[in-house]
Amino acid sequence: MKKLLAVLFLFTFLHAAPLSAQCPIYAKIPDSVIYDVEKLGLALTQNVEKENDKACHIFQWIRTNIKYDSEAYRRNKKRINATTADVLKRREAVCLGYSQLFAEMCQAAGLNAMVIDGYSKQGAIPPDMEEGDHAWNAVQIDGQWYLADVTWAADSRGETYFCSPPEDFIKEHLPADPMWQLLDHPVSADQFRQGTVTPQKTYPAFSFSDSIKVFLELSPANQKIKSAENAYIFNPTGSNRELLGHAYVDFALSMTPEAERLQSSGSMDSLTLLQLEMIRFFRLAHQYTALLDWQRDNFANILINQAVSYAAQLPNAPSFPEAKEILDQMKNLLLEAKNLLEQEKIEHFPSHTLEICEEYLKWVETYWD
Repeated sequence: MKKLLAVLFLFTFLHAAPLSAQCPIYAKIPDSVIYDVEKLGLALTQNVEKENDKACHIFQWIRTNIKYDSEAYRRNKKRINATTADVLKRREAVCLGYSQLFAEMCQAAGLNAMVIDGYSKQGAIPPDMEEGDHAWNAVQIDGQWYLADVTWAADSRGETYFCSPPEDFIKEHLPADPMWQLLDHPVSADQFRQGTVTPQKTYPAFSFSDSIKVFLELSPANQKIKSAENAYIFNPTGSNRELLGHAYVDFALSMTPEAERLQSSGSMDSLTLLQLEMIRFFRLAHQYTALLDWQRDNFANILINQAVSYAAQLPNAPSFPEAKEILDQMKNLLLEAKNLLEQEKIEHFPSHTLEICEEYLKWVETYWD
């Protein structure tokens, strides 16, 4: 398990002052941009100079124009909208749709914004916290990070959930990744569950700003892994363990375009090394969660491809022991692939992967005949 990437300093980071949700009224939005996320974000912030006002215009437009999809939530259909364009068309969303729309519109307006997932608490009932149940946003304004929840603002006074102090925000919102608390002394999962969210200042301050800076320098695929690792370390539930496993799968599959490029260019040595890395992450994923059928099929295909890469080395093997070692490696990979494929309930791809795997196994076993 990788350790949480966090930098500790012996000084206290000065928080930015809270901002106001009382911004100038935005101009009337033309119908021609109302269903285009990027154009809408630009139209709402046209001729607006202050970053706070840009974020505020977007926040206020969403909270007054997008309705909470209560029926979808009651039916446990947490994501009817496949994209933010769907949110604009339907004018309804649950928290993920709200937060994704806010982030994308802010980005269109030149603001750095992130979707933050985590746990919510309303009233005196302790939250379950087995899995995340809410999403909101972090937005960077004039170099400082602030928190906003446009979903809850749609049902209440907007200023309550726009860039309010993190010490207040933490009372109802606990990010899965603690760096997004924006607190020098982060609140633990147990403290949030018990309602004791007053930051404890008995240990060195946590520099969340430096951790966020390092995080943003990562590729999107690496950000996903880092978030999942941090979430599991922070709150090691079964659900977070599964999410981490699936994040490792996604990371392995993110290497597919590069693998295809190396294969088409004939760079077999580099391809072999890359496929080993993909296999490593799939095996790591399997330690954290049971793989879905489509994930098993992808993993098996990578194992088979790696076996084929090794087969290309056989004509150059200088001796019987080295050739046997290559064949043994191929056999082990193919047996691992066969075991994965035999666990599938339905074969997802029309490539007959299991039959191909068995043919290669037969070829390896009869190589010396």
